[in-house]
Order: sequence, then C-alpha cells, then structure tokens
Amino acid sequence: ATRQGHRTRMFLVAVLLGAARTDMPVRQRILALHGKGNTGSSFQQRIAPLVERVGDSADWVFLDAPHPAGASGFQWWTLEPGVRSFDAEQYGDVQASLDRIQQAWDADERGFDAAVGFSQGAILLSFWIAQGLLARMEGEMVDLPQKAILIGAAWPKPYERAMRALETVPAERFGFIGCDTLHAIGDADDVNPPEQAASICRCFGPIGRELRHGGKHEIPLDSFSLDVMTEFLLELCSSEEECAIPGMD
Repeated sequence: ATRQGHRTRMFLVAVLLGAARTDMPVRQRILALHGKGNTGSSFQQRIAPLVERVGDSADWVFLDAPHPAGASGFQWWTLEPGVRSFDAEQYGDVQASLDRIQQAWDADERGFDAAVGFSQGAILLSFWIAQGLLARMEGEMVDLPQKAILIGAAWPKPYERAMRALETVPAERFGFIGCDTLHAIGDADDVNPPEQAASICRCFGPIGRELRHGGKHEIPLDSFSLDVMTEFLLELCSSEEECAIPGMD
C-alpha cells in the first residue's frame, strides 16, 4: 500500500469513527526551510508574523540544514569558495538535505501540506518540487506538499534540465499533479537576481504565481504580502480525500 493511500484510508476511518467532525478541523503541517547561514529557529523568528497570521490551523516544522555555515548557521549544500548557487555546476552533498526533508515527512503520517522556503531554502524547494512533479507525470508516487511559498529564490543551475523540462509541460497536465507555488520576489533584491526568481515561477506554468514587493533580499512582512501568503496557505484542502490526485490512491 502506498503512503498516500494509507493516509486517505486513515482519514476515512476517522470519519467513520466520528473523529473528523466539522468542529474539529485537521491541522495543516507546514515545512519551513531557512536561508544559507541561518537556522530553523532564526527563520522561525523572522517569519513570526506569518506564523501568527496562520494561527492555530497549522503546525510548523522548522528544520536545520545538515551542513555548517559560518559560526552558528547551516546550509543546504556546500559550494566552492566564491561560487554562488546560481553559478554552481553542482551542489555539494545536497542529498543529505533531501534525506532530511524525507525524514521529517515520514515522522508524521500527515506528511506536509505546505512548505515555505527563503533564499537557499527556496532554491531547494524549486528543484525538489520540480523533480517531484515530473516524476508524478510519469506515474511515480512522490511525496510533495499541496502548496509552497518560495521567497527570494535564485536559479538552481545544477537542476536546469528539470526546470526546463517542467517549463515545457502543457498547462492542462498541471491540474492532475498537485502543488501550487507562490513566488515572493523583491524588485530590489541585491543578493538573488529577481529575474531568476521570475524564471522559476514561469517554469511552474499555471500552478505558479508571483507576489511582487519593493524590498530587497528579505521576507516581505508588509500587510498586503502577509495577507496574500496567509490566504495562499489557508486555501489548503481540508482532507486528503478532497486533494487526492486522480489514479494515485
């Protein structure tokens, strides 16, 4: 039995037992990936206004990346000195990060309903989700969230082939593979070129949309941006059954 099929059956059993009453909504589970040189706890502090807006409807999981960066931070992959993620030919030991995400996913039968990443964490989300979507189109069972917010991302050069392949997918096929994406892009971003984040968004076709703000390389915490991100996250389906991908039970 597949994990998704198991989760669907567990939900149906809960309904039959009366455990899924309308006055007991299912709490969403949201994965949060920090930027290079930061930590899960520091990221939690930075996006506290968003967490507060989402409120009690979600449980957030703030991971630490597996590789040290600086005196007290972490990174999701290693790079040669002076090389940027959008210039690199490869990401050193990125598999350790993908394994960490999978371990966090498997730690709770709910998996993750949504994901939020900033900077390097957003880059990681871009190619992780892109590869997963392509695999789903080939009929593979792949764990992916229903929603993802990518904040201040840059082009994942080592995964350019996957990104370009996703870009060529006909729009009508996206309706059957899940995972909507919201791309927060700072027009004055002086760390990761905003045009690269926009290119990532275009690769996701009809399931990708932009949230433009006038800031630099930062998490937009103005009222409008918070409203958009909160609404996006709270649009999640209330049950696995409602969001099930056709033919993948």
